Amino acid sequence: REEDKMKSAFVQRKRPSNSRGNLHLILFSGLFFFSILFANLRCPDAVFWLGYQAETGLMLLDPGEFSWRMFALFFLKYRLLPWLLPAFLGYFPKSSLLLPAYSGWLGGIFGFFATTLIRQFGLASLPLTAAILLPQIIFYALAYLLLIHNKLRRCRAYLIKILILTGIWLSGVLCEYAVNPWLLEKAYGLFRHIL
Repeated sequence: REEDKMKSAFVQRKRPSNSRGNLHLILFSGLFFFSILFANLRCPDAVFWLGYQAETGLMLLDPGEFSWRMFALFFLKYRLLPWLLPAFLGYFPKSSLLLPAYSGWLGGIFGFFATTLIRQFGLASLPLTAAILLPQIIFYALAYLLLIHNKLRRCRAYLIKILILTGIWLSGVLCEYAVNPWLLEKAYGLFRHIL
């Protein structure tokens, strides 16, 4: 009996972790598809304008030379807050609700982004989406997934973990700044004839 009680207690402790993981997935997927519908039905003008801006940006793309100063500015201006926010939310006990909400927000952004590319570029949007997201998405997704699945709240270990995951995130930012423009330029040149 004592052993059964311990097993049932262990199962009860494990269940919330799985349900939190499911909640992340449900909110991300739900808001991803909702934002696609919303963008098509309620914001066609905004989608058209963003698509035009994306195409203009691709035509003017110039990888240029690497600069540590410009990299630091890029990180501080565009990529620091999207990492600090979930890292900060993961520290608090109520983060089981806050972090899934952040996952839902990410799903909504990705849905709108996907709609914009598909409306603007058609079939070419698939390879262009891969070129826009690679290789940095590997590091970003890894850092975020490790953050939401291995939380250690209110202890020194959390700070150590955040420092390690920040290193992974920084690797993604470096790839986005230094590698992605070159990859995107090649992909755009390759698929320009079907745009």
